[in-house]
Amino acid sequence: MKRTIFVLLAIVVAFLTVFAVLVVRPVPKVKAHQSCSNRTLFGDYGTVGSGFALVSGSNKPAALVGLLHFDGDGNLTGSNIYTTVNAVVTGPSSITTGGSYDIGPDCTIRVSFSTSFASHGVVVGADGREVIGDLENSGGTATGTIDMRKVAEWDDR
Repeated sequence: MKRTIFVLLAIVVAFLTVFAVLVVRPVPKVKAHQSCSNRTLFGDYGTVGSGFALVSGSNKPAALVGLLHFDGDGNLTGSNIYTTVNAVVTGPSSITTGGSYDIGPDCTIRVSFSTSFASHGVVVGADGREVIGDLENSGGTATGTIDMRKVAEWDDR
């Protein structure tokens, strides 16, 4: 009889412990989707692009690497930009004027560089730390993909 009471008491205590943990434990909260704007991108972004450029009637491998600065108001500048087309490296160059971007509420972005390159169909990460998408120039002679990641601030370390 004592053993039965002890077993029942142990089961009740275990049940109450599990129940208390489930009730007291914080429930994860679902965050609402945040819309984007030009303010989503602010700061310096390391940029890598790759694809193909039309040279002498045929597609040649091409790449782009550099640092872009977004001001949060739709303007961008760039520095230390290197390009490679068919293994020929040019740079460093800079974009000092004419670069712009526009981000829609659905976090799609259109970037226009002063060098006649444009990036479109790009999606900005919800926190504004990464941008990925397609890259092409206005004549359609260069196409590829682009990936931009925000350079870590000093307080991120």
